[in-house]
Amino acid sequence: LGSMGMRAVPKYLAGCGCDMSTLVWESEPYVNPVDRPWHKFQTQGEVIYFIAAVGSGRIKIGYTARLVERYNEFATACPFPLEALRVISGTLTDEKSLHARFAHLRQHREWFTDCAELRKFIESL
Repeated sequence: LGSMGMRAVPKYLAGCGCDMSTLVWESEPYVNPVDRPWHKFQTQGEVIYFIAAVGSGRIKIGYTARLVERYNEFATACPFPLEALRVISGTLTDEKSLHARFAHLRQHREWFTDCAELRKFIESL
């Protein structure tokens, strides 16, 4: 702990523009991804997933054939809590089509602006 009880920011996060007050530190209880709402979604086979990085204003539109493992990777690497919004059957081609459809909302790679337009689309699935 640094001065004023604050943890030092890891070098790889320094200057990333993240709100450091929202970081989840290792000393906080680990939440097993099995406890996440995946039971509501198809987790086998090829899927397109929509995951919000809570507090970041971003939603990831991604493709995977191994959803739980992919989610675990994001949960470990992302400095924001994650919220599983929707999972649908889909292919890599479907993912690319969605990326093209929402290109005007793209913030970085597969991350898009969390806005009413995208939320409404996700809810319609």
